[in-house]
Amino acid sequence: MAAAPIPGPTARKHVLSNPKFRLLWMGSTVSVLGDQFYLVALPWLVLGLTGSSIALGAISMTAAIPRAGLMLIGGVVTDRVSPRRIMMLTATARTVLVAAVAALLWMRGMRLWELYALALGFGIADAFAAPAAQTFMPSLVDREQLPAAQSVFQSTNQITTLVAAGPAGLFIKAFGNAWAFFLDAVSFLFILGALWKLPDPPALASAGPRKK
Repeated sequence: MAAAPIPGPTARKHVLSNPKFRLLWMGSTVSVLGDQFYLVALPWLVLGLTGSSIALGAISMTAAIPRAGLMLIGGVVTDRVSPRRIMMLTATARTVLVAAVAALLWMRGMRLWELYALALGFGIADAFAAPAAQTFMPSLVDREQLPAAQSVFQSTNQITTLVAAGPAGLFIKAFGNAWAFFLDAVSFLFILGALWKLPDPPALASAGPRKK
């Protein structure tokens, strides 16, 4: 009697074949693309208002300090609240902030203190969004797909940054800063739409009382 054939190793599916990951990746890619318009427009706007590189550095510090100082708090909050909801809240906050800047530029122009407020709001949002994104990703893909998922996100972000910065500068030169901020605000709607369709991560089961 012939021996039964030994089954070969199961072929691993590419992470982009996962519809949940693919939805998040597409929404995030559009959002990162919009961010390039913000990142080019903000220095352009600050230098146009003040002509001072010191003011530009101060605004960058205004975003960096809360981002670094609140990151641990963001991680703690993510452990207690749905990371998907935190990501939606922070994306909504950034949408409102950038849309407000675009509206102010159209109506009457910007004041320097308003740009400080924008940078501060973005820094706070980033401090909560980054830990939430790291926690949310493992709920969408299998454990063996996680390194590939992180690689896809990192590669996409790097390529988008390299490719989009030049066209963003040309766009701003042709149409102005207001439209650049408006496009960034619109781009956040794509990640919000993706998060809206995705499920919350499963709640962690209670571990029960710890043994002494």
